[in-house]
Amino acid sequence: ESGLVYTYLSTNFDNNGVQQNNARLHLHYIGIPLNLVGLVWRNSKWDIYFSGGTMVEKGIRSVYIQNQIYENQTITTTASTNIDGFQWSVNGAIGTTYKLQRNIGIFFEPKISYFFDNNQPISARTDQPTVIGLTAGLRFQF
Repeated sequence: ESGLVYTYLSTNFDNNGVQQNNARLHLHYIGIPLNLVGLVWRNSKWDIYFSGGTMVEKGIRSVYIQNQIYENQTITTTASTNIDGFQWSVNGAIGTTYKLQRNIGIFFEPKISYFFDNNQPISARTDQPTVIGLTAGLRFQF
C-alpha cells in the first residue's frame, strides 16, 4: 500500500510576561508511505486487516510569524524557509472495512505511529513522537 500524503503542522507560542509576544510556526510536508497489509478475516460485507510500514516525508516549507507587543505597538516578523532533511516514521494499524458495493467501502483504522528524531523543526512530533490516531473514509478497490 502506498500513496502521497500532505501534512500540515501548526504550533502556537505565547508569552504573557512583561513584554508580551506570540508566534505561530506552520510546517508543510509531503510524504510517501509504504505499508504491508495482511487480511485477518473476510466475509461478503466486512474485511478485518492489519497494516504496518514506514513513511518518509520531505518538509517543503516552514513559516514562522512572531508578534511582539510593546505598549500599544505590535511588531510582526515573518520568516519563511526550506526544511532540511527528511522525517522518517514507522506505523502499525488494525482496521475494518464495511463494503457498500463490490469495490466501494467505508473503513475505520485505529493507528499508532512513531516519528524518529531527524533534526526537524519543533512540532508535536518532536515533543511527543508517538502518535495514536484514527483514520476513516471511503475506500475504492481496483
